[in-house]
Amino acid sequence: MYGLKFRINPLKKIYLIGISVMPPFVKPFLYRLADFKIGKNTSIGWFSLIISNEFEIGNNSEISPLNMMICNKVKIGDYAIVSMFNWIYGRASFRIGNHSFIGARSMINCYEDVIIGNFTGIGAESALYTHGVWLPYAEGYPRRFKPIIIGNNVWIPVRVIILPITIGDNVTVGTGSTLYKDIPSDSFVTTTPMEIRENKLKQELNRETKYHRILEMADEFRLQTNSAVVVHDLKVYVGNSEFNFKTRKCIIKDKIAKEFREYMLTYWGEWFDN
Repeated sequence: MYGLKFRINPLKKIYLIGISVMPPFVKPFLYRLADFKIGKNTSIGWFSLIISNEFEIGNNSEISPLNMMICNKVKIGDYAIVSMFNWIYGRASFRIGNHSFIGARSMINCYEDVIIGNFTGIGAESALYTHGVWLPYAEGYPRRFKPIIIGNNVWIPVRVIILPITIGDNVTVGTGSTLYKDIPSDSFVTTTPMEIRENKLKQELNRETKYHRILEMADEFRLQTNSAVVVHDLKVYVGNSEFNFKTRKCIIKDKIAKEFREYMLTYWGEWFDN
């Protein structure tokens, strides 16, 4: 998908994939040849895949076997531990501080930056999402893309879901919580009891408001890709291709239009049929 992509030299990518199957004792040397910064007494386990333009890991840190880190930039502090079977991915950056911990089988989405402070623990099977979107933005549904920032001395136990928020220092979270609002320092947080109520998230949009939302989406894609994008009424033209927001149909004739379609689904929840 569009949101997973970041530019990396293809030869470097192949080289990094090859390193993932090498014995742990030779990995620091091989990673340094790729201009990665590897600290002293650091261990990177069997079959852990790291694909990144910039990678730095401090002294006495450990990445256990069978992890996947596919991010534009990764920085891991001193005495940090990343347990087994984690998936850390996205086009932005991942950073974790000194003496911090990521539990097993966690998923960290880095469509936007994820920054974790010192002496902070993320429990097993937790999920961090820097975005929330699926249903179409042009139809009035909400969307959110923001970094996740977690402070120092934070304990996030097993199976916690974290949406794009900022968490202060000295915070403890209850097991199984879903965090969707900023949390100040020196707090204890747990989720409220389950509540079922009428869904009022969707707004009814008039034609003018819908047009301005389409224009907003097209302008952001144009800025990111320097592509020729034209908005006319409820249609968007990308190169020689057309996307109709009224009929939800598209005619794709260009490679850039395929990227536009993936971008619209990933970042805005907009879907189109051929």
